Amino acid sequence: MDAPSSQAKIHWPGAGAVGSTSSRTSVNALPPLLQTPGGLALLELQGAFNLPATATAMAADDDDGDVEKDDEPASHITPIGRLQFPDYDPAAPESTAWMRRVQLYVGPHQRLTGEVKKLPRPLAVLRRQKESPDGDNGDNNQLEVVELIHYKLLFSQRPEPMTGTAAAEAAADTEAATTTATPSLEN
Repeated sequence: MDAPSSQAKIHWPGAGAVGSTSSRTSVNALPPLLQTPGGLALLELQGAFNLPATATAMAADDDDGDVEKDDEPASHITPIGRLQFPDYDPAAPESTAWMRRVQLYVGPHQRLTGEVKKLPRPLAVLRRQKESPDGDNGDNNQLEVVELIHYKLLFSQRPEPMTGTAAAEAAADTEAATTTATPSLEN
């Protein structure tokens, strides 16, 4: 007798499928080369995030100590920082010179400088379907390809401290970025 195997069917989103990304429209601040339908980007950091006490305290205050309730992820959001592409020129979208410099501002006092790298093989982001496209709920092993990611934002250096005038200049740059066409992702 064969042992039961664990398998799931993977498919591309179809027209009108539940959770289909084609029905969603959103403004995407990433340069067109990095844009995906759902606005996802792959971020690679050399280090770890130290989450504020409030995020870990909220997870610990749950009744059962579990972060998830009713199969839904926790709803609190912890901002990470602000992402900027200082060399990106919307007038020349075919240029890739801007890929050599990307900046991630973490709080008012730290800046990471990185670059955009093409992945050797695209990365597929999968999601379990809650309901199959034909309305059949019987088979719960349906996975949908939500995104294909071809590029990653790579930050391999330690954060640069920003003090005094550098922090003030970064704040001024932030104000200027909101009035110019330079794309940035706010936290």
